[in-house]
Amino acid sequence: MKITITVGNTNAEYDTGIVLLKVAEDFQHEYRYPIVLGKVDGKLTELFRTLNADAEVEFLTTGDKIGNQTIIRSMNMLFKL
Repeated sequence: MKITITVGNTNAEYDTGIVLLKVAEDFQHEYRYPIVLGKVDGKLTELFRTLNADAEVEFLTTGDKIGNQTIIRSMNMLFKL
């Protein structure tokens, strides 16, 4: 079964269960900075999550405040191990 993912003004079809990271990889060329997080229908979503229904997606990068804070938080947790 196919789902429609809308990113900005672009609609793309994917198989149900697609990982958000794969969608991010398909759109990375449109962003200046690396994509690190998504917003799926307005809700912050990690890139390892799957998409099982039509959705509107916005990507956040290291150039965005929230995206940058996400990277800093992840690095802090990683280095505390």
